[in-house]
Amino acid sequence: MNLLLFIGAVFFAFWLIAGGTKNFTYQQNKRKFSYEEAVYIVSLLAKITKSDGRVSAKEANLVSQILTDITNALNGSNTTRENLKRVFNAQKMDLSNTFKLALEYKIKFNLSEVECMQKIYSLLNIVYVDGEITDDEIKIITKIADGFSINQDILKQIISSFDRSFTNKNAKENSKKSPYEILGVDKNTDFNDIKKAYRELAKKYHPDILMGKGENDEAVQNGTKKLQEINEAYESLKKIHKQ
Repeated sequence: MNLLLFIGAVFFAFWLIAGGTKNFTYQQNKRKFSYEEAVYIVSLLAKITKSDGRVSAKEANLVSQILTDITNALNGSNTTRENLKRVFNAQKMDLSNTFKLALEYKIKFNLSEVECMQKIYSLLNIVYVDGEITDDEIKIITKIADGFSINQDILKQIISSFDRSFTNKNAKENSKKSPYEILGVDKNTDFNDIKKAYRELAKKYHPDILMGKGENDEAVQNGTKKLQEINEAYESLKKIHKQ
């Protein structure tokens, strides 16, 4: 059985909003999602997005959406979001404590092997929003995996699977589409409506939301590729409307 299909079968939602409430829970142990845990997640997010020395526009858009999602899952407070943003900005400045941070997170919340694997999977979805993974990003994801006690051979297989999935990210059928077609708008659409269309599509294809719906590995990776296409289209139209 394909390794990732197996992992996909046992993964539970990273971002699961239970019963229409704003409380994140884990399907496995029903642990309530807390601000303290959010700090660990945002910190690891900062490490992986800054690992190659920069945060691209596509990564920045995705990070912003994730911070908003986490905030809404906690209490929806602007203060909470600003605090998490400060955590992100502080943690991205120092990558030396990555292993220690992952280990602390695992121990403090008694993360299971499945939970740890799921975190790695979510972080890789963020890494691949640019369509590839750099050597520096591999080093950081490896440190996180070490902190989570994840077998390195398994990690390599997961990364290889992502690489294969994104080999054809610039397939002809996608390259022929205009940014307007990708976002489902026309050239006369007001930019505020373009932004609204972008946000709706980004939420629809957000890999963590797909995982929360119980979608399989293939659907999540396809969603990540689609999100990359959506981000590129939005960035293109944003530049046009600034002219």
